[in-house]
Amino acid sequence: MALEKFFKSHYGYTVKKLVNKEATQAEILSTAKEIGMKLGPNDAFLIHIGGHGMIEEERELPGVLKGYYVPHDATVETLEKPGKHDWQKSVIEMGEFTKLLTEFSAGHVVLLADCCNSGFAARTFTRGGINRRDLSLSVMNPSCSVVTSTVSKDPVSGNTFTPAIIRALGGSQAKSLCEVVVEVKKDVADAGLRPQHAQFRKDGGDFVFIPLAVAQR
Repeated sequence: MALEKFFKSHYGYTVKKLVNKEATQAEILSTAKEIGMKLGPNDAFLIHIGGHGMIEEERELPGVLKGYYVPHDATVETLEKPGKHDWQKSVIEMGEFTKLLTEFSAGHVVLLADCCNSGFAARTFTRGGINRRDLSLSVMNPSCSVVTSTVSKDPVSGNTFTPAIIRALGGSQAKSLCEVVVEVKKDVADAGLRPQHAQFRKDGGDFVFIPLAVAQR
């Protein structure tokens, strides 16, 4: 997986990968909680979700739409017939997952959601080597952000969003998440994508990407 190798080699991140049969609802939630609660205020936690996303109307609230991540073990036929099955038990509601991120003890948390209708996720609710004062201040204050590949009802247009993130982060300088989002939005504009960026902590911090080459100076 290109993203896994990139973050390991360029940023020195420790990576936990869940793909195909490993990416069940229970495993995604338990792994996120385990890591998120284990990390401390000086740690950063990045989650990337690449897969299927869907929107459905709330049964009890007609006209109210919610977005859902579709894990590997979700039963697709029940998603197509929501009136006959309790399909919500097999998916992950985007807003609830975003809320979970705000409860983690890690100092900085960011979710990169590359799936259809991922915009619903943005609707809900060591500093060595950094020679920019703005980035140093961003690292000192907590942050929790979600970046999605689309607005609420837009499908994903091809394999565009994640490669754009890799390109934006491929340089040799530290960058804030806000700077990365600006570059990604420009990069994917021709493909018709409209990435969304939402912050869920108002402490003045931001996720800062620090390449290994910078951190080791």
